[in-house]
Amino acid sequence: MKLSNRAWAYSHALLLLIFVSYGSTVFAESDKSINSKIEETTDWREDYAYMLGVQAFIYGYPAIKNAAARHDWVEAHMGSVRAKGNEYTHYQRLVGPEYQFGTSMNRDTLYSLAWSYVGDGPLVFSIPKNPDNRYYSIEFTEWYTDAFAYMGSRTTGNEVANYLVHAPGWNGDVPPGIDRVLESPTPWFLSVGRTYTTNTEEDLEIVHEIQRGFKIYALDEWGKGNPQQAEPIIDVLDAFPKDDPLGSFKLMNASMKENPPPARDLALMRLFALVGLGSESDKDLNSLDEPTKRGLVRALRDAPKFLQKVSTSVGSITDANKVVNGWVYNPSNWGRMAESSDFLGRSATQSWSGGIENFVEEAVKLRSFTDANGLSLNGSNQYQLVFEKDQIPVVNAFWSITLYDNKFNLIENEANKYAIRDIDKDIYYETDGSLKILLQPERPTEANVNWIPTPKDEGFNLFFRAYLPTEPFLNQSYVPPSIMLVNGVNSK
Repeated sequence: MKLSNRAWAYSHALLLLIFVSYGSTVFAESDKSINSKIEETTDWREDYAYMLGVQAFIYGYPAIKNAAARHDWVEAHMGSVRAKGNEYTHYQRLVGPEYQFGTSMNRDTLYSLAWSYVGDGPLVFSIPKNPDNRYYSIEFTEWYTDAFAYMGSRTTGNEVANYLVHAPGWNGDVPPGIDRVLESPTPWFLSVGRTYTTNTEEDLEIVHEIQRGFKIYALDEWGKGNPQQAEPIIDVLDAFPKDDPLGSFKLMNASMKENPPPARDLALMRLFALVGLGSESDKDLNSLDEPTKRGLVRALRDAPKFLQKVSTSVGSITDANKVVNGWVYNPSNWGRMAESSDFLGRSATQSWSGGIENFVEEAVKLRSFTDANGLSLNGSNQYQLVFEKDQIPVVNAFWSITLYDNKFNLIENEANKYAIRDIDKDIYYETDGSLKILLQPERPTEANVNWIPTPKDEGFNLFFRAYLPTEPFLNQSYVPPSIMLVNGVNSK
């Protein structure tokens, strides 16, 4: 199979990195401690497995997370009802802190989630008419978390739409009534519905009716007078025991064989296979030599810490974002990161902290972990965020600011309040048109104030979402206000 120049270049770059790393430890006499640690206490096989293991984890983390999440939903009954493959699970309420998925779930839309499999034949996805012109969408993401299509407000408007989704290689007949034919890059994929709600009981009922119109059909049922929805899947890949020191890599291997990476990445898969990892490996990890296993265990210890570091910085190795007043724009290549071989961004800022992410045309997001002085946000302090009149976000759908802990979950509070949204009936604007938001643990004593409770003495971060964004968000020229420390002690 002929490989792309990009795949070969990337694999050669990895080999060069490894060579340079060894060269610096062998010849850099100025750092005896590093030389001693590598040369005297570790076997070269262990070090090689460690370095390749870290790179394989960066590439394959989405496959680990998706396999574990799918298992929890389908086999372990995550949530109040058991989910099934090829069938939507609809959230009936906005998510709260009880959902500890580490995916920064929003407080703006009701979710509809479906793990789907097209390896045995295509599926047809249908969405209903949207009579009140509210924001709704279905995002299709392949197994490694990049998006490959949308249905809904931005792409299909407010009318009924029907998409046929098939696996690579299918070339069957397309029946009447199909608006678009999509090839999923992987046999398994995730479709995520987001339907906006004002969160009143009346509005929730309207959204529930829209959700009931999200359908998944087997292709051979499509066009019948009373088509049956797709046969649900109730058995999926098992997760490995958490006490297995190589369990995450075993799950990654199985997940990647089930959903092979694209041919453009074959050189990487062959490289990772040298230490038993990836879709091209036929090695039993338990049978590897002991130094190699030790290196892989070390990689599983350090690689997650590295992804956490990148995600909390909203880092972009491709320089696809920028920092403005302590807010970091999401990378502009979100949802299409593999196109530029940005596997680090795909794993860290897209999968680790978000699960999946939207194309910027659908939503632009900014995140902040620090105040105006560059110090970490912490609930031991009081802060305020003031939007001047000309800073009030202008979008084509909605905007919101939501607070999360540093594991990217909502934080329980007595007020049951987690965000400020432009649609909130109690949102208060100052007489000069500005908008002030207080960030503190205690409820403010003054009236007419916007408040998001913070966790007392704990770190947190803010996520600023702009759905169907205008050009200043898309080109990252919009300037949000800094988060100002009002009272409290500085954080590191």
